[in-house]
Amino acid sequence: MILYYYILMTVASLICSFVYFKKWHPSFEVYLSVVYILIPFANAGYVIVAISKDVGEAITGTKITYIGGCYLLLLVMYNILYLCKIRFSKHLAFFFTLLSTIMYIFVLSIGHSKVFYSSVEIETVRGITTLKKTYGPVHTAFYGLIAIYFIISVGAIIYAIRKKREASKRNIILLAITEAFSIFAFFGGRAVTKDVELIPLAYFVDAFVYLFIVDRLPIYDIGSSVRENLVERGENGYLSFDLKMNYVSSNETARRLLPLIGETRVDAPIPDKEFRHLVKNWVEDFLTDEISREQTYEKAGMTYRIVVGYLYDGGRKRGYQITVSDVTAQSQYIKTISDYNRNLREENEKKDALIRELKKQLSQK
Repeated sequence: MILYYYILMTVASLICSFVYFKKWHPSFEVYLSVVYILIPFANAGYVIVAISKDVGEAITGTKITYIGGCYLLLLVMYNILYLCKIRFSKHLAFFFTLLSTIMYIFVLSIGHSKVFYSSVEIETVRGITTLKKTYGPVHTAFYGLIAIYFIISVGAIIYAIRKKREASKRNIILLAITEAFSIFAFFGGRAVTKDVELIPLAYFVDAFVYLFIVDRLPIYDIGSSVRENLVERGENGYLSFDLKMNYVSSNETARRLLPLIGETRVDAPIPDKEFRHLVKNWVEDFLTDEISREQTYEKAGMTYRIVVGYLYDGGRKRGYQITVSDVTAQSQYIKTISDYNRNLREENEKKDALIRELKKQLSQK
């Protein structure tokens, strides 16, 4: 039964990886892709240990499982920082990667030195092999390292939920769920059962839940719809909403033209009811015949041209994209010309009336 559990976790995580790479998008961070590459390998390590016939095979399987402890948790931390919109320097990323690599070198020394495991032997019960080991001094440092990764990840989640409006609250909650389960599996799993490792289940939960995050990542990235330079610093603002009219992304120009957008959290409706109703009307007008028509929006002496269209992810309609252009100068110019023509017309009408009056007076004489 235990062997079937390890095999199931390996196969299930492999299926999640296939689904991920089917959904893969150029905007995805490389950390996310590497996670889906490593998880099936880490889980396969537990299968190798379970079917081992000697100490050497069990040690090999154990070394594979430590890919998860040394690298997967690091990559998960990077993904959490990325999804929580928290920037971290390349130097910091290099430092932590170096630490994990040094730790994995110690893992590779298992069976050759006593720094990570001071002693190892196997025990086979009902056909299932487990590696009985005594921890060496470096293993304590390993626990300290993964504790650091967990602390940074949890801190990022708490900070994002409180401060980062541009980070999806939905994604943060999903990240919190996976992180809580991972912490339990690593530090509390042995309190539940000593016969089976819960870590493969934690890896599968990560892979499975991340698929829900991955499904929406392309529509958060406005640059995937329009070239990044044009979108971020161009004259036009771009707003994206999902099919339920929840805000998902915008560029810098849109946030400058419409400050209300800067107060809106990703995956949430616009908090200002009046503006939310206005956006809904724009979209409903577009949906009447799915033809993009220019509309006008005036606010604080400014005039904006609004154009609504679909937001596509490949061939799928994922929401609505609204293009906002500042046409205040053009509108003022048109208004000036219109006022001039009206004044000219009124003056001509007055002159015509005066001429008619003069003619009338002359005819009476």
